[in-house]
This record gives sequence, structure tokens and C-alpha cells, in this order.
Amino acid sequence: MRLSAEVIACLTECCFHNAFFLFCFRYFEVAEMLGRKDKTLAKHKKVRKITSKICYLGCALICINYLVNATFWLLWTFKNIDHHKSEIFTGYFVQEIIILINCALLIVSLIWIFQSLKHFP
Repeated sequence: MRLSAEVIACLTECCFHNAFFLFCFRYFEVAEMLGRKDKTLAKHKKVRKITSKICYLGCALICINYLVNATFWLLWTFKNIDHHKSEIFTGYFVQEIIILINCALLIVSLIWIFQSLKHFP
């Protein structure tokens, strides 16, 4: 029962962090699109190619972090191998850094949108 609860908790946190990252990054893309001087479709497609790769990379890094964290937890549970420092790093510090990056993306996006909308008549 404990194993299933831990797996579900890990999957839930992973999905939450991925969804939060996707929301923040898409909001950043919209801000970039509104703030750009060249608003042609060709420029949008070119920028979208790059940002989609960054988006996939961010989601992959979040998933890898949770896989590593789950691996440390499984090793500790079944083999009694202690990876306390590594588990703290992947379980707490990396997740806090991800949230910090997401919040920074939102703040930059809000400022960028505010600046771009300020110049509209």
C-alpha cells in the first residue's frame, strides 16, 4: 500500500511541475510574441521551432528528476541503500529551482506584456 501511495505521489508531483512549467513557458511565448517588433508568420514559425525544443527539454528534465528521485526512494525502500544527500538534492533543491525558474518566467512575461501593451494606442 505504501509503495502505491509513493508512486502516485511522485507521479502527481511530476505532472504538477510539468503542467506549471508548460503554463509558465507558454505564457512567456505569448509575451514574446506580443513584444516582438516583427510579427510576421515566418518569424513566429522560426521562433516557435526553438521554443518548442526548449519546452520539450524542460519537461524531459523535470521527468528525469522525478525518475532519479523515485529510484533513490526505491533503493532505500527495498535495498536499504541510503542516498540521503542525493535524495534531498533531487527531492527538494531541484524542485525549488524549477519553481523559481517558473516564477521568473511569469514575472518576465508580465513585465514584457505590460511594456508591449503600454505602447498600444
